[in-house]
Amino acid sequence: QCISGMIISTTLISYLDDDSVDVLARKEVFRYYGTFSKTILTMFEVLFANWAPSCRILVDNVSDIYISVFLVYRCFIGFA
Repeated sequence: QCISGMIISTTLISYLDDDSVDVLARKEVFRYYGTFSKTILTMFEVLFANWAPSCRILVDNVSDIYISVFLVYRCFIGFA
């Protein structure tokens, strides 16, 4: 869970630092993935609670590639 969260958080650094992206969109992503503790809480929610909002924020604001990232994560970690 920690490793997966750190990988996702690391991939978002360039997005969060990009000034050409809307500030509100970056704040929304930062709210879920901006710090280590926020990322761990989000990954805990993804594993044990409703994973759709956490995934939807990245898919809507960053990239569609996060669809497959979350599906693989849920299938391998969630069912393990």
